[in-house]
Amino acid sequence: QTGPDTIPLVGRYELVKMLDDSCREVADHPVVLHLIGEPGMGKSRLLREWLNDTVRQSERREWIRLYVHGVPYGGYPLRAWTYLVKSLSDSPGNASPLLPEAATAVEDVLSLLRRLNRPAIMIVDDLHWVDDPSCRLLTSFLETATTLPVFVILAYRSSFISEAPRGILSVHRRAFLRGLRRVELKQLIEAIARDRRIDVPRERSEETIRKAQGNPLYAIEAVGYFSETGLNIFPDSLLSSPSGLLVPQIRG
Repeated sequence: QTGPDTIPLVGRYELVKMLDDSCREVADHPVVLHLIGEPGMGKSRLLREWLNDTVRQSERREWIRLYVHGVPYGGYPLRAWTYLVKSLSDSPGNASPLLPEAATAVEDVLSLLRRLNRPAIMIVDDLHWVDDPSCRLLTSFLETATTLPVFVILAYRSSFISEAPRGILSVHRRAFLRGLRRVELKQLIEAIARDRRIDVPRERSEETIRKAQGNPLYAIEAVGYFSETGLNIFPDSLLSSPSGLLVPQIRG
């Protein structure tokens, strides 16, 4: 996803507050937040919304922001770690690159963060797809960055909990993305329909809510499917998976 989201974030306000509160704690100690949820629950969307809002807040404009996401294919050893830390050399206040292009040593990163003397937000999205060497370096970073003002966010699927890095930072906490409630799904469907400029009949909305089972991605793809097909489908004929709804839109 690039550019601003045109659909409002629904049902995640408590998590946004948790992100804000955790960010404030960094002044006293490092924080690691594990953001956990099943596919389609909106982990990446939540982070994007929060980070964009954070950038607009003047008190955090000078924060160092490091971000990377795992990829299910096309990866290679140390891909994630390299992408995560390479922006340090371009951080404001650096007169020249301070990290070698191929630097992988955790101590190099820790040393530079100390020299920059600014708080940092480090986000690793889709951690379950990050290459193993990068995961090992990330774990080492978490074990040694015990005095730095850094807010680390690790987003991953529930099935990865036992494999996620933990380290020994001062504060580790978990936040689980639950399924949206019925009223929240209805609100989301109405917002998407307005954005798509279509009217979704009540029976189609009810079918979507029932089959979504709390999954916001399903609701998004269902309304997109309605938009592409002109609602010319039989009642109760929506496919049960978001990917099944997306394929006809791609073909169209």
